[in-house]
Amino acid sequence: MKIDLNDKMIESMRLRLEENDSESGEKIEEEFLQQFRAFIKDGGKHCNCAKIECRHHGDCYSCVAVHRGHAMHLPYCFQDVIKERAKGILELAEVKF
Repeated sequence: MKIDLNDKMIESMRLRLEENDSESGEKIEEEFLQQFRAFIKDGGKHCNCAKIECRHHGDCYSCVAVHRGHAMHLPYCFQDVIKERAKGILELAEVKF
């Protein structure tokens, strides 16, 4: 299952933010979560962290709690999202990629 940049979740946010249609957005989000839960129940791997030996690998709740607790850096799974968002701002400062 594709989690990052999931088409359903992109549509959910589009409906909420552009169409001001929270009800439809929430319905699509619930469909995504149902698919995700079934994926996990069937043994699907959802953690994209490269540190497989990490004791929090696959346990999002613990991983995020630990990273929030020390506030030193983001979990691996959030880094690409933040880098993509920051890219536009950094390009304004003429930072080359």
